[in-house]
Amino acid sequence: MKTLKLTNTTLSATLSIWIAISAFASEATPPQPKLLISPVTQLEIGDIRANVITNLYFEIANKGTAPLVIDRLTPTCPCIVGSIETPTIVPGGKTTITLALDASKVNGKFTRGLWVHSNDPETEQIAIMLSGNSIQSFFGLPPHVVTLATSSAGTPLTNVFTLVAAEADLFIGTPKVETIGDLTVNLSIVTNKTAKTSYTVTAVFVPKTDDRHNATIEIPVISSYNYSPLVVYYRVVAGASLNAVPRRVVIPANSKNHDFKFTIRSKSNTIDPAQITWEPQINGITITMTPITRGKGVTVSGTITENALHELLQTAEKALLFACPGYKPATVTFEAEQ
Repeated sequence: MKTLKLTNTTLSATLSIWIAISAFASEATPPQPKLLISPVTQLEIGDIRANVITNLYFEIANKGTAPLVIDRLTPTCPCIVGSIETPTIVPGGKTTITLALDASKVNGKFTRGLWVHSNDPETEQIAIMLSGNSIQSFFGLPPHVVTLATSSAGTPLTNVFTLVAAEADLFIGTPKVETIGDLTVNLSIVTNKTAKTSYTVTAVFVPKTDDRHNATIEIPVISSYNYSPLVVYYRVVAGASLNAVPRRVVIPANSKNHDFKFTIRSKSNTIDPAQITWEPQINGITITMTPITRGKGVTVSGTITENALHELLQTAEKALLFACPGYKPATVTFEAEQ
């Protein structure tokens, strides 16, 4: 039987190798934080009344070996406000995130949430999402901002909407109107007596100057549930106009069929292509209008034949005129290259 003898030299070399391996492993896998959210990251909260702010609590734990830092909380909409007890969590530690949901800022079924950004290399951002159904006091409230436009000051602009109570014993009080700019507002309300009370609201705006004006109508809700007031925001624009870019199209000489393209924009509002008309309607001119993905305008694509160009150039304006209700029209002139 052989006996293995370990000398001091052998033990020293073995220990050195073990220390080197340990050091290498330590350098290869430095301490890292690890984020864990509980109880869930997607929560169904069911039906909630729009008059309340609901606070929901989530626990964040650091299951890693280095401090976890929550850099920021980014809500997906203004209806969510997030807060955290402690932004830095030691390994093995925990903290609480609070999501405050203002149900008055969502309508009907919704999915909203909060992005949690951290220094966890595997989960730099993770979402906590809430789903539910916001029960409103009244149906029929207009969009968050109603835009009305006219080509000249002094022209009345009317907006009519009907509010229908979501349940019995809901009523509205006397509205409050606030304006910014030289603008008058005439408000009338007709009560419609049905099983659930409804109200037809007519708002007439008269801008006194060519400019942008703003108005807010706040309608209190009378109920034992203490609902928040109904609020409608208006943007009223007088002196609105369409602008073509470019305003001139040059057709190459001897061109049989020529394609052209330009944009029509408004500085104040988003334009609906379906509302735009053009003239003169000449056989041989085709026009297609599509909304611009980003911006307040449309892209106009068209084709003009040689005969149609000749006929257009015989008109006094030598141009196509594009019109939209509430806007001063835009003109695009055509020329034949010499």
